[in-house]
Amino acid sequence: YGETQALIQEEVQVEKLPMDAEIKEWKITYADAAAYDPLYPDWTVFDNEKRVQKLYNIVREQPRYAGFVKYETELEFEEGDYEIDLGYVGEDAVLYIDGKRIGERIHPPYRFVYAAEGASHILEIVTTSHLGYKMADHFSSYLSMQPVGLLGPVTICKLQKK
Repeated sequence: YGETQALIQEEVQVEKLPMDAEIKEWKITYADAAAYDPLYPDWTVFDNEKRVQKLYNIVREQPRYAGFVKYETELEFEEGDYEIDLGYVGEDAVLYIDGKRIGERIHPPYRFVYAAEGASHILEIVTTSHLGYKMADHFSSYLSMQPVGLLGPVTICKLQKK
C-alpha cells in the first residue's frame, strides 16, 4: 500500500496495462437503506442474491428501489499495483477487496489504486442510491434521476513505472 501511495504522491509517470482477465459474472445482493450502516459493514443484511453477466440500472427491474446494492466477483491478480475503474456508478461506491475497505468515491471518476499480492481476490463494491425513486410523487416524476447501482464498464489496469 505504501508504494502505491508513493506512486500517487510523486506523480510518477505510469503506464496502464489492461488486464487480460475478464469479469464473467457478478453476484448482486441488496440491503434496505435502514438495515445497513456503511461505517460498520454487516454483510448479513444483504439478501435476494442474483447472478448476472452484464451490469445494468437496478431501477429497470425495481422501479421504487432505495438502499444499498453489493456487487461481488472474484479475480486473479499478479503481484503489483492496479487501477480499478468502476466506470459509471449511480450515486456513490465503496470498494472492498478481500473484506478490506480500499476506498469510497462519491463522484466520477470512480477509480481506486490497489497493491495486490499475486492470488485470487474477492472484489466487493457497495453502491448507495438516493431515496428519490422510493419517495417519488407526482411532481418528482418529471425529474431526471441518476441510475441506481454499478453500470460499468469496470476496467482493471496494471500500473507500471515508465
